[in-house]
Amino acid sequence: MPVPKRLKKVFALAVENGWTVTETKKGYPGLIPPPGTVDHEGRPVTLVKFAKTPSDARSDANGLAQLRRLGLNVAHKGHTESKKQRHDRKR
Repeated sequence: MPVPKRLKKVFALAVENGWTVTETKKGYPGLIPPPGTVDHEGRPVTLVKFAKTPSDARSDANGLAQLRRLGLNVAHKGHTESKKQRHDRKR
């Protein structure tokens, strides 16, 4: 399954942390968390789904927020580094 270019860094980071890349029946890219992952209310999480195209900007933002809430260290806007880390790297 091809991962959308805008999500490649996020999906690579997730895979490094034990997540699995998948595609839903309708073709949406998604991530399956490691076994035993639960949300803030203790319910098991089975899938974090993203939009196929960048036209649904809220889908990406909501998916990234969900990954952050589940403990994956994803920076905002799909970056894998914080703003300070990017700034320090450029120096």
